[in-house]
This record gives sequence, C-alpha cells and structure tokens, in this order.
Amino acid sequence: GHLESTHDICYGFYQSHVAVKDSMLYISCWTDDSITNGVYAYDICNPDRETFLYQHEKLKEPWSIMADMNCVYVCEMYSNEIHQLTDSGQLVTIHTVSSIPLGIFCDDHHGLLYTTSSCSNVITLYKMESLRKT
Repeated sequence: GHLESTHDICYGFYQSHVAVKDSMLYISCWTDDSITNGVYAYDICNPDRETFLYQHEKLKEPWSIMADMNCVYVCEMYSNEIHQLTDSGQLVTIHTVSSIPLGIFCDDHHGLLYTTSSCSNVITLYKMESLRKT
C-alpha cells in the first residue's frame, strides 16, 4: 500500500520539524526564528483554529523539535544548546552539547532524549529527568 495525503497545512514559511504534545502540533520554522503551535493534530482540517506564533530573543533558526509527555524540546541550526519550551511560554536553555545537534528524539517509554551530531558519527543520550526544568 501507499500513503495518501489527507490535508495540507500551509503557513507561508519554511518548516523544519514537527512535534506533537497534548494533541497539538509544534512546528519549528527556521526562516523566521519561530515556533508555531495551536493546530490540533487530530483536527487539522479546521482553518479557523487559533494558533500562536512563538518567538524569543534566544531562539535563532530553530531546527529540530521534539516533545515528550511533559516538555517540548528544540535545538537550533547553528547552536549547540538544547532548549525547553515551557507551558508558560518560557524558553529555557537546559543543556549545551559538544557539537551542534542535527536532531533530537524522545523516548518516553525509557525516559531518554537522543541527540544526533552535525560533525560526528555520535548519538548522545540523556535521561530526560535530568534535563527537565520546572
């Protein structure tokens, strides 16, 4: 079989990655230094759904974005920092890795966060509990 597209969501900017938390899409947009959210993953066909555009002076060219049950994590295209986007709308730098991460991936089942490196063949894993800020 093959997959068929059911709906297209167009924002007018270039999207990097998408994460889902609490049935909401979080879309990182490296061209305008923002994260957009508010489109329900299970109700994407509603064009009037309220969305918000999140920008922060610390957030430059957000690239990879990932969510676990508690947090949204984001890393930038040219930075070796990993940020957490809190429910209250704060951007908190939670860790600095040795090289710029190309991607971040969450494993809720085991409580791990993986980062891939832009300049090595190393995948680093962290216990999410040790990274999480309150």
